[in-house]
Amino acid sequence: MAQTITIQSTKGGVGKTTKAFNLASLLADLGYAVLAIDADPQGSLSKAFNCATHGKQAPMGLIEMLHFGELTNDMISNTAFNNLDVVESNAFQDRHEIELSARGDRFYRIKRALKSQASEKYDVIIIDSKGAIGALQDAATVASDIILTPVAPDVLSAREYLSGSERMIQNLKEAVDMGLAPMPKILAFLNKMERTVNAKSVADGVLSESRSKLGQINVLTSRIPHSKAYTEAMTLGIPVHIHEFVHAGKQMSAYLAMHRLVWEIFPSLQGVFATNQGKISVSDIERHYGNWLEDVQQGGADE
Repeated sequence: MAQTITIQSTKGGVGKTTKAFNLASLLADLGYAVLAIDADPQGSLSKAFNCATHGKQAPMGLIEMLHFGELTNDMISNTAFNNLDVVESNAFQDRHEIELSARGDRFYRIKRALKSQASEKYDVIIIDSKGAIGALQDAATVASDIILTPVAPDVLSAREYLSGSERMIQNLKEAVDMGLAPMPKILAFLNKMERTVNAKSVADGVLSESRSKLGQINVLTSRIPHSKAYTEAMTLGIPVHIHEFVHAGKQMSAYLAMHRLVWEIFPSLQGVFATNQGKISVSDIERHYGNWLEDVQQGGADE
């Protein structure tokens, strides 16, 4: 059965869709069969994959999956990348909420759909959830084995992360008490991390508050640097680990940063590197990153 990861945040601008796109792409490059689900009415993830131009667009998508309560092959679009498909967000704003709001099983609707036969060929399902609180976000949360939350290291983002996480945990506890789902693993990580004293201070505060107030959330040690590479890659429709294999300066490359995040979520993959869809050789990887794994494991790598 596929492991389902929902990328969730109630604060805009923290890089939720960017991380969904790049995480799904990297896992596919590492050999996993991945299904991405665009459960955000804005459809940003669907636009990033652009299956109508670069791939094969399905005649149906998310709205039909919610309506019928099942996932079929006619709802799955093929992306331009090997091992990676997507269920597109294919309805006007709020229609998804309208579709769910009148249903008694609205919290369970996505989880039920992912039990369909069409999902059995996937190893990992990545859901890019709606940013605002509502039935669609709740349904994505209940469907999750892992909830992954990017947190930007600024005061407003940190406050919204803490308050939003408290609400999310409360909703999850209610779902667990109702027997809808077991409690998922909840992970957070610092995204758009700048090399400043203020950013480090906020990051340390997030870690401390998560431990004291939100004991069920594990803040990962992986921190994604603030870098134009992520914006450039999304604009080009290219996974960032392919766009920036090495970084010219001291900052960690996007290739390595995304691998470190994946390794922490999936420990069984630690030390396994992607070949950028066959565009780089094993010798290239060994030349640039052969000495990195030991440093990363010992915590000595430069952030």
